Amino acid sequence: MKTARRLIIEEKRNVNEVADFLGYSSPNHFSAAFKGFTAFRRQS
Repeated sequence: MKTARRLIIEEKRNVNEVADFLGYSSPNHFSAAFKGFTAFRRQS
């Protein structure tokens, strides 16, 4: 997820591009996983 965060923030990639790059079968699956990861990190 660190790679995903970097691609979205620093390289200005969209969610579809990042999901495809990371091998997710669906942008929706990636989006749900990414949201869960970022929510977890905020609580820490």
